[in-house]
Amino acid sequence: MKASTIGLSLIVVLGGGWFVWSKFLKNPAAEASSASLMTVEPGTLRVEVTTSATVYASKSEVVRCNVEGRTTILWLAEEGRTVKKGEKVADLDVSSIRDRSETQAISVSRAKAALITAEKNLEIQKNQNASDIEAARNEVLFAQLELEKFLGREEMRRRGDVPSEILSEVDTASANNSPSPTEASSQAGETGNTTMGVRLQELVAARADIEIAQEEVKRAQNRLRWTKELWESKYVTDQDLEADELSLKKADKQLTLAQNKLHILDRYTLLKTERELVAKVKEAQAEERRTELRCEARIAQEEADLNSKKQEFELEQAKFDKFKEQIAYGTLYAPGDGLIVYATVGDRRRQEPIDLGTEVREGQEIIKLPDVTTMRLRASVPESVVSKVEEGQRVEIKVQTVQDKIFYGEITRVAKVHDSSNSWFSDTKEYRTDISIFGSHPELREGVSATAMIKVADLENVLTVPVHAIQRAGQVLYVWVQTDSGPVERIIEKGLSNERRVEIKSGLTAGDKVWLSTPPGVKRPLFEKENAEIQAKEQERKERAIESAAQRRSSSGGPSSGATEGGAPTNRSPGGAGPGSNASGAGGRPGGSGGANDEERQARRQRMTAFVEEVKARFPEDAGKLESIMSLFRDAELRAKIDADPVLGPKLREMMQGMGNRGRRGGQGSGGPGAAGDGQAPGGDGSGRPRRGGNGGSFGGGNRGAGRDG
Repeated sequence: MKASTIGLSLIVVLGGGWFVWSKFLKNPAAEASSASLMTVEPGTLRVEVTTSATVYASKSEVVRCNVEGRTTILWLAEEGRTVKKGEKVADLDVSSIRDRSETQAISVSRAKAALITAEKNLEIQKNQNASDIEAARNEVLFAQLELEKFLGREEMRRRGDVPSEILSEVDTASANNSPSPTEASSQAGETGNTTMGVRLQELVAARADIEIAQEEVKRAQNRLRWTKELWESKYVTDQDLEADELSLKKADKQLTLAQNKLHILDRYTLLKTERELVAKVKEAQAEERRTELRCEARIAQEEADLNSKKQEFELEQAKFDKFKEQIAYGTLYAPGDGLIVYATVGDRRRQEPIDLGTEVREGQEIIKLPDVTTMRLRASVPESVVSKVEEGQRVEIKVQTVQDKIFYGEITRVAKVHDSSNSWFSDTKEYRTDISIFGSHPELREGVSATAMIKVADLENVLTVPVHAIQRAGQVLYVWVQTDSGPVERIIEKGLSNERRVEIKSGLTAGDKVWLSTPPGVKRPLFEKENAEIQAKEQERKERAIESAAQRRSSSGGPSSGATEGGAPTNRSPGGAGPGSNASGAGGRPGGSGGANDEERQARRQRMTAFVEEVKARFPEDAGKLESIMSLFRDAELRAKIDADPVLGPKLREMMQGMGNRGRRGGQGSGGPGAAGDGQAPGGDGSGRPRRGGNGGSFGGGNRGAGRDG
């Protein structure tokens, strides 16, 4: 009984083992669970580019701070309220400007008083100048009258009124002596007593004194002669004779004195007086000219002072007006009808709306008044998918504040260059894209976040597989296809894709069963031959481009070509030198990473590809972001998630540490006809990022030799 029980149990165990072997172990396909395989079938693929966007109004009025420097917001109209044109929307703190304005008003009053004083001083100076010039002219007239009085009117008319002419006459008279007394007497007789000058009068008077003295001498001589005759006849006494003799002597002396007086008067006194009077006329005329010049200088000085005071007043008044303008800027009014939307402050990482107490600067936006009938979207499309986006494509829009409604629109503009404002915050290049929204939607508000789903294409009856089912080996794309003999790798050509699925143009047929991830226990293929062919084609394309560029330079008179590829650097050796041309060139680009050979580099690429697939499997929601290992470095958020993962984080850090260090840039090419470019750049030491090998010389002549990866 016991033996039969044991035999029955053995039969049950053996039967169960045969069943398991026959169902699972005998058939390799049974190892694949239904969750790891999918069947390729024709279907529809909707290709979309989903990106974040912001709602904005294409037409809007902006209220800005026009107060210079910085100021604080004291009052704001309620956000979301509709206002009319001219309605007050904000008050700014301008108390300090108002204090400065009051001080400036005092400066304006002082400048105005100084201006009025300068104006009056100019008027006073003009009157003073008129008086000074009139006095100087009178002095000239008085000097001329004195000279005319001395010379006589006829003599003045004969000589002329010009002082230089009069002076020349005086000089001539002093050289040739003055007219003799007889001439003076004759002139006096000719001209008459009414037009005779003081000079001639004194000459005539002196000559008359001489004539009288001569007559007195004659009379004294005659009297003395008669007295002597009478004295001889004893009719007169001795005293009478002596008295007549004394009278004769006295008359002789008087004649001598009169003659000497005429000589001194004519030779010295009158000549001196005439020269003094002529000099006075000349000096009076010179003083008149000096007075005119002094008056002109004083007028110029007063006018300059007036202009200076006028400019000072205008400057102070302009400052005062500027203060009043700045005070007026403290009250902000709506430039048009619209809905109040507060502007934001802060950087891209942290933006907050304007509020009471916020400090704003000149020119900063405070309030926007958007036209709600002209709402649009502004999106940023990553560089990786911008080639799929074109103007005119339809867009589905989901707005964050309107969750229960989908809006529609189309792309109106795609920027030709990337938005450089994002370069400080991310290595990912993004292109600004404008999207119009069909219809009028008053419920939309400017600044609200939205999601734009850009419709690229709707493909019908195409074969597709999930994104994470595609593997990469170098530049070859492949999938694992389940066959009767087990998983088999198959090279595919992919077409368009969305975040979840990829179009397969060749390599698969309907009904194929594809693994969604790498099957367990298989060895990853290297596809060395295929990668070599792809690299050869790429190298051939580059060489053709180099030759074409060299031919263009040669035909335009530039240096000839002649550089080819330099050798690949090893772990410690520099990259090979590419052949040079007819001049020295720049040094090669930095050396390669870690000195790895082709097999090691291929294995490293495979490890990177496998790691990317692990990340896709661990974070399927981010699978669309991972096109290559470099995507990990572009997406900071995804990188942080991987670092925090207990399994993927250590692998990522280990992989980063295993990358080769970059060598420095090579030295300058050696130059000379046919000489090889130096391209000396040592390879990396295996401790950092990879770099490229050194290049041949080029700048002076031929093209650089492109060093291969170390």
